[in-house]
Amino acid sequence: MKKILTLLFIAVISVLVLFEVAALIKHKTIEQRFIEELISVKSNAGNVLEVGTLNSAASLSQEEKIDFTLLPGVNIPFNTKVSIHVPVTYRFHILLSEKWRIRERGDSLLVTAPSIHASQPPAPDMSAAQLYTDGSIYPGLTAEAQKRLQELITPNLKLNAAKYANSEMARDSARKSVEKFLLSRFSCLAEDLKRKQLVVRFDGEN
Repeated sequence: MKKILTLLFIAVISVLVLFEVAALIKHKTIEQRFIEELISVKSNAGNVLEVGTLNSAASLSQEEKIDFTLLPGVNIPFNTKVSIHVPVTYRFHILLSEKWRIRERGDSLLVTAPSIHASQPPAPDMSAAQLYTDGSIYPGLTAEAQKRLQELITPNLKLNAAKYANSEMARDSARKSVEKFLLSRFSCLAEDLKRKQLVVRFDGEN
């Protein structure tokens, strides 16, 4: 009886191991097919995949020291608050060469895409920029003034772009772009997606 139980136990363990091995082989097969096709896609489409844009408005305020000429040769320095308001388009991308992960989870095919990066520099529309001094709008910005304002505001825009790249709004837009990209360019997923739902996440996302 003891021998029978031992053999039965061994048989059960063997079956479980076989199921586990089969699952691993299947997982590797899905992942390997995906990686192979990713290499082909990257060679044709390039390494950078644009995944979204975000239109916003940026502002910068600071104190400026201005010399007021009272009489020839007599300058009176004073401070005034200068504010810049400008519409900005932020763009985001992922790098196809960075790490991807793919695995089955229940009824889902979970693809973890690389992290979202901000495309630099952002694109401010300086033709629509507004300059305020002490609350009053400064009319008629010249091309030279627009260039100077862009130089002042660009460092802030770069910081904003990096912050927005990790925002929920950017991820939601990027997720749709990556889903469309996967469905249109990766034939290796077609058979699996007849039975499973595609779920896209980004590296570092919970």
